[in-house]
Amino acid sequence: MLENYDYKKARQRVENILNSQVNVSQQSGMPRSDAVWTFDNGIKTWISAIFVDLRDSTTLFKNDDVMVAKIIRAFSSEVINIMNDSTLAREIGVRGDCVFGVFATPEVSNINEVCTVAFTINTYMKMLNVLLKKDNFPQIRAGIGVASYEDLAIKVGSKGTGIRDYVYIGRAMSEADRLSKVTNKYTSGFASTTQPIAISINTYREIINVDDQIKTLMAFDNNLNCYKGNVIIIDYNNWINGGMPQ
Repeated sequence: MLENYDYKKARQRVENILNSQVNVSQQSGMPRSDAVWTFDNGIKTWISAIFVDLRDSTTLFKNDDVMVAKIIRAFSSEVINIMNDSTLAREIGVRGDCVFGVFATPEVSNINEVCTVAFTINTYMKMLNVLLKKDNFPQIRAGIGVASYEDLAIKVGSKGTGIRDYVYIGRAMSEADRLSKVTNKYTSGFASTTQPIAISINTYREIINVDDQIKTLMAFDNNLNCYKGNVIIIDYNNWINGGMPQ
């Protein structure tokens, strides 16, 4: 038993939460300021999520510890940098061998930008593997899932502890997570695809209103109920193919 944990006070805390008034407000976008969030409110707005999930990480982790540390750091750190480059980013995190980002997307053009983030990450994976091969490190693959929905977000934690986090209630996070796990498989099956990117139907419907070219690069998958493809950033890819001159 934890020495300082008072389960009798825990009952009071939980009852206070269950009996509290929660003000859920509809907002045009996810706020940047932490001051907007309280432990008594919730915000409902359009968000998009990107999940980037390493494939076959169990095999990777069997390699030398130092090598694995370098690969995971190179993978995670740069994916975080790419996500953070978007002004729409509201939360970026790491869960084991997966990097995720939450983005405010109240406008159609915002969703298009989030997809550009995903395409940039996909192109980066090509660059990373070129550099890994140069150092005789094993190649890695990642599945990228993107989803957009109008979801509820709440702040959780305990007042006065300084510990807080956000919980996104709805489909954006869970759907992006699901899609990241069924992509970039060596052999595609009923519940997977060899393509590295999968985007939700909602996301696809919005981005084609801005960039019709993407429509030709993504194909609908009946079994996965999403659009899939291998979209890259052309200038970035040409630079990689050209030997990545500094």
